[in-house]
Amino acid sequence: MTDQNLAFYFQKFTITLTHGSVQYTTAGILPSNSVLNRVAFLTVSGTLFPQDTDTYTLVFDFTEVQSGRNISLEGPIDGMVTFCKKTFDATEVLRYTYENRILTIHLQVPRMVRRKPQHFFMNIQINDRQLV
Repeated sequence: MTDQNLAFYFQKFTITLTHGSVQYTTAGILPSNSVLNRVAFLTVSGTLFPQDTDTYTLVFDFTEVQSGRNISLEGPIDGMVTFCKKTFDATEVLRYTYENRILTIHLQVPRMVRRKPQHFFMNIQINDRQLV
C-alpha cells in the first residue's frame, strides 16, 4: 500500500448548515477494497430548524486542509441520514457537488420535518479516485 492510500482525518475544515446548527462532524479518507481507490467519509450530527423550503444545504470547506494529497470526490453518495426518528438511504435525500475543495451537500426533507427543530445525523461515503 502506498502512503497515498493511507487513512487520514481532515482537520482545519469548516462546515456550515443553512437553517440549522452542527453539533459535531468528522471527515476523512479511508482506503477501499479496490486497489488505489479511496473513500471519503463524513459523519455529521446537528439540528435542522424550521424553514419554508424542502432543502437544507451543508457546505464543507476543505481549502485550509493540508493533507498533501489530491482529493477528487466522484460517483454516487452512499450511507444513511436520520431525522424525524426515521432513517433514509442517502441516495434518496442527498445530492452533492465538489469543486475547488468545497463539498456542497443538499438535503431534501419532507414537509413534516420543517415544522419544528429536528435532530439529524448522517454517516455518508463518497468515492475518492484521485491518487497522485
